[in-house]
Parts: sequence; structure tokens; C-alpha cells
Amino acid sequence: MSGEECPVKLLWELPHPSANLDPPTIRTDGGDWVVSYREPFTDAQTELRFVRPSYFAFTSADEVTQEQLDAYDRVIEIEDSPLPGFVSTRRADGESQLRHLRMFWDDYGALDVYAEGFAAPA
Repeated sequence: MSGEECPVKLLWELPHPSANLDPPTIRTDGGDWVVSYREPFTDAQTELRFVRPSYFAFTSADEVTQEQLDAYDRVIEIEDSPLPGFVSTRRADGESQLRHLRMFWDDYGALDVYAEGFAAPA
């Protein structure tokens, strides 16, 4: 999304290959986004939380870039990623710091989220 490579930081990694899982679901919870998926064999739900998102972009699996594939089966933070202009003006209060977060799910696609934070499952 940024057009040039920025350093990345690993925030969380799937314990199972996403190729063996159903696509995740996304729902809102207050001001957060919750991405959940079913664990294999147990059907327990695992939830990832994007805290106070301001913007997201979805790219289908057949259209992803090599940079987006770097987030395969994980959540990464793209450090020093420039914010889209309309996002930074919407959050010009100076109190929030948006982070560029990305995840890639096999056969589903890449989700780029500009949010204030990320909470991994317990």
C-alpha cells in the first residue's frame, strides 16, 4: 500500500496454517474490529482485535502484492508507513497514533488496517 518498502514488525502469528482454516469473520465491537476464526478440531473461536480502526483496505488473494504476502498467516506492523491523506486529516486531533497493520489469510486475501493498536488472542 505504501509504494516503497518500510520495515515491518511481527505482532502475531497463526498457530495453524490458514490454508487449513475457513476464512475469518469480521465484526465490530464498540469502536474496535474483531477478526475471528474457528480453531481446527475444537471449533473454539479465536479473536484478534484491531483497536479503534480509522481505515481499512481489502485485497483479494489473487490480487495481492509481494509486500502483502509478507503478512501470510500473521499480523505485522508496517513501520514508518505514510498514512493516506484523508486518514491523517480525520485523526488530526494529535492524540491518536495510527499504526499500519496487515494480515494475510490464504485463499482469502490481505487486510490493511490503520488502527490505534492491535490485541493478540490470549
